[in-house]
Amino acid sequence: MARVLIVGLDNSGKSSILHAFETGKPLEESKPTTSFSVKDIESKGAKLSIWDVAGKETVRNLWKNYYEGTNAVVWVVDSTDEARLNESKNALAAVVSDIQLKDAVFLVMANKQDEPNALSPDVIKQRLDLENLAKSHMWHVQGSSAKGKVIGINEGLGWVNEALKQVSRGKKIKRDELISGEQKG
Repeated sequence: MARVLIVGLDNSGKSSILHAFETGKPLEESKPTTSFSVKDIESKGAKLSIWDVAGKETVRNLWKNYYEGTNAVVWVVDSTDEARLNESKNALAAVVSDIQLKDAVFLVMANKQDEPNALSPDVIKQRLDLENLAKSHMWHVQGSSAKGKVIGINEGLGWVNEALKQVSRGKKIKRDELISGEQKG
């Protein structure tokens, strides 16, 4: 069973993403996660243990306690909160650079894409400086929404599954090269 860690700043939509991963449906109401929750799901034959960890600044130093054995990190960004993008970038930099995650793949969910003021996944990619920040990892940015309307959830989960298959086969695809099971050409 692969271990997937969902992290990101508070109010980015991590629990909504987890719910959508599990059910394929939007989460109508949510309350802030104060510690963590775990769901075991099966997706396209892959078994995943997905850990959703609180994102408040006061608990981010505890994230490292969840890194051991993690195969994939899902970083959730609130695409409507431009004021906190630099904070998100700095927090992501700390996660990406941790030695315990050196072999993990990274999926960035540019969440809340159903909102009219959402920044596009390409803008999120640029603002987080993923070309440099995650250059030693396999990574991808997926536009998403998991509250009100489900967008990009299956695609994101599919990318994680395919990336983990590639890693298990010993392939070293870097940056945003793996798209829906195919490499960009």
